[in-house]
Amino acid sequence: MVSNRLRTIVDLVSGAHVAADIGCDHGYVAKSLLEEHRAKMVIACDISEKSLLKTAKLAAGSGLNGKILIRRGDGLKILGEEEADVIVIAGMGGRRIMYIMENDKKKARYASKLVLAPNRNEKELRKYLLSNGYAIRDERLALEGGRYYQVISASAGVAKPEIDEFFYIVGRKLIENGDKNLRGFLRKEITRLETVLSRAYLGKDQKEYAKRLTGLKKKMEEVWACL
Repeated sequence: MVSNRLRTIVDLVSGAHVAADIGCDHGYVAKSLLEEHRAKMVIACDISEKSLLKTAKLAAGSGLNGKILIRRGDGLKILGEEEADVIVIAGMGGRRIMYIMENDKKKARYASKLVLAPNRNEKELRKYLLSNGYAIRDERLALEGGRYYQVISASAGVAKPEIDEFFYIVGRKLIENGDKNLRGFLRKEITRLETVLSRAYLGKDQKEYAKRLTGLKKKMEEVWACL
């Protein structure tokens, strides 16, 4: 049984001919995509030999040897130019995901869907996507181990940067969809912002930071009231 985070990733994939799972770890996403007929074939990639051995064992035990192609490598370098129509990148920070996409722009833009599951730096990743010709198609929250994970579905398309910084912190699609975990996420984010503010430097910097955080908190409370 896959975790809530992996379940959310899998749910955002459908109709893939070849899906690439970058940072496949144990191979659970690849296995689920095939067993649920969300992909016809999966390329499972990781830089860790240990992780790939676990994926190979899982594939063999599930009778999926011929449908899971295991490759060791960094990022999208292991893919052909137009090999994967869906790309999953998970288990790393948003900045690392940006680096991977930036270093293989053609492969990233070829995919009809990118499912990105950063474990930090979500704000920076959203900024990168919307400033580099990617449209955010869907977003979901997964609650696991007391932590909220943000999973983003994007593809090449018409997009423009957000004017309000708030929508980089809390994805616009999460609000539009009324994500079931949004209320809890907002509550935790407000607490985090209050903690950051309490530790801010004294003086002018603190005043400027307090003003910005107060604005963000107010925006979150407005969204919360509409849920």
